[in-house]
Amino acid sequence: MTTKIKRILNIALVALLITGVSSCEKDFLETTPTTDISDQDVFNTTEGAQTVLNGLYRWLREYNSGGTGRHEDMGQKSVDITLDVLDGRDAIIYGPAWYYFDHDLNFDFTQATYSKTRGLWEFYYKIINNCNSIIVNIDEADGDPAEKDRIKGEALALRAHSYFYLVNIFQNAYIEGADQPGVPIYTEPATPESKGNPRGTVQDVYDQILTDLGDAIDFLPDDGSRGNKSHININVAQGMLARTHLVMGNWGPAATAANAARDGYPLDDAGTYTAGFNDYGAGEWIWGLPFQQDQQHYYYSFFSMYDLERAAGYWQMRMSDTLYQEFSATDIRAKLAVGDYPLVVDKRDAPIGATALVRPADQWVIRKFRDKADQTGHYVMMRSAEMILIEAEAAAELTQDGVAQDLLFLVQQRADANAVKSTNTGQDLIDEILMERRKELYGEGIASTLDLKRRDLPLDRTGSNYYFQGSLPASTNRLTWQIPQAELDANENIGLNDQNPL
Repeated sequence: MTTKIKRILNIALVALLITGVSSCEKDFLETTPTTDISDQDVFNTTEGAQTVLNGLYRWLREYNSGGTGRHEDMGQKSVDITLDVLDGRDAIIYGPAWYYFDHDLNFDFTQATYSKTRGLWEFYYKIINNCNSIIVNIDEADGDPAEKDRIKGEALALRAHSYFYLVNIFQNAYIEGADQPGVPIYTEPATPESKGNPRGTVQDVYDQILTDLGDAIDFLPDDGSRGNKSHININVAQGMLARTHLVMGNWGPAATAANAARDGYPLDDAGTYTAGFNDYGAGEWIWGLPFQQDQQHYYYSFFSMYDLERAAGYWQMRMSDTLYQEFSATDIRAKLAVGDYPLVVDKRDAPIGATALVRPADQWVIRKFRDKADQTGHYVMMRSAEMILIEAEAAAELTQDGVAQDLLFLVQQRADANAVKSTNTGQDLIDEILMERRKELYGEGIASTLDLKRRDLPLDRTGSNYYFQGSLPASTNRLTWQIPQAELDANENIGLNDQNPL
């Protein structure tokens, strides 16, 4: 770990201790701030370790968590938006705004010197380093053994979650070769003597993810219990495992893990589904991140980018006409894309004191994500609909066409009372499931670019109402970020010859 990254991570621990948020949304034990993550005081008790863990959950949704100081830097959801607009076939940018360069196929937005490149890297390694401190120290803490197991399980899963995104962002897909250079792996907390590690192979990183998630599932309570949906339980860990096996093409394990993840989280009805995607009380939300009134993020918020009725917002996300045309007229999801929406003044286009329609005629306003009135809307992190579609895709790949059709129909029938069960088989069925992932999961970050990469598919963004037209071939390097220049400068074990090509 580089000196610069160690300094950032140690500062991060102080922030997490100060701003840690509990599973019951109240303050935990105050601890003595430290500027050295090797200080053991905070880990003397399970309460102290829980404080750090709570801070990590808040870090997942915190402004400037990547250290760039930009309004598009607000935790995991900023990563999700980035991955969506990088693909850009479904959720698209309306006009120059945040995420503009990520959406522009003519800009080298994945280059080593781009601020977001550094932000993505530092965001996840901050989490990893603090997880390492929890994992290494928790066994010696004073407290209930069951609590220590749970805390360790959550930290292992959060570390796996971070490595999953790092390896998918900073390298090409697993399908392109497990021997490719991945990202550095750290399982011990940084100390003043720590040196940066070289890039492990893609296989090494996935092996670490699978080990962490397997251990997490062993440590977490098997009754699905937890204090709050903001915290990882065994279902969330199983969902992370399903995502990992899906990317690796391990179809049987992917289906098994996805089925376990959605146990106890039935699909919501149409009314709940269309209520705004802002409350983790919804039955099918397996994992979500809440806000309190004093924690709202105003302009630098996920909802700021999507919700046109939000007073503090940039209102820049739209749906492509290509995706819109995939919905039937009776699909409830089609009603969450509005073509004529003059309710809000567009602050970018309107002269001072004037009003203007919010969009040109060919832009579909997305109404899937709508903030709560007091700007405390929750962030969706994992839903059972995604798990059903993972099961369906895995079944189709295993030539279990009937099973795949039944699973696919669960999602389609909830969306459209007039839906008819698919009779497709083989590749046609797989293609239908992949399209259903786009229709169901757009704006949630977990499909889009990740699906393009893992399936080794070309990017076709021609026609329709795309802000940036163009196409990229399968296996393009443009969907993979370079290693940040700051890491190359500071880590003696990663040099120019280890850099990803543009």
